[in-house]
Amino acid sequence: MIQIVNVGTSNVELGDVTVQTEAPASGVQKEWRGQRSDDLNLIAGSYYAYIKHTNLAGGDITVNGQTLQFGDVWSQEVRTDGVNNVQDFVGSIAIVSGGRAYELNISYPSSSAFDPTTLD
Repeated sequence: MIQIVNVGTSNVELGDVTVQTEAPASGVQKEWRGQRSDDLNLIAGSYYAYIKHTNLAGGDITVNGQTLQFGDVWSQEVRTDGVNNVQDFVGSIAIVSGGRAYELNISYPSSSAFDPTTLD
């Protein structure tokens, strides 16, 4: 096992092979957490999404066609596809609330086009 603890660019010699390494650039996840009661469409590509029906008066909220009643939760998170060595992010999300309250927690990578300020 080779462990590289390094900041910046360097070369690692592996016999006849030289591998150039570079530390990843930094970024800040784009997150939004709070209560909403509007219908909402969210773009694909989040790390995780958590939606909980919080309207005491009840009624139905749907998330991607799945019906939620008071206290029900819909959630998904990124998964690693070990066979293809890729991350599968959460797909697009359609919330139809009919004016009923729900809690939303969502997080996107820093490189995402998602703008959390549009949800304020």
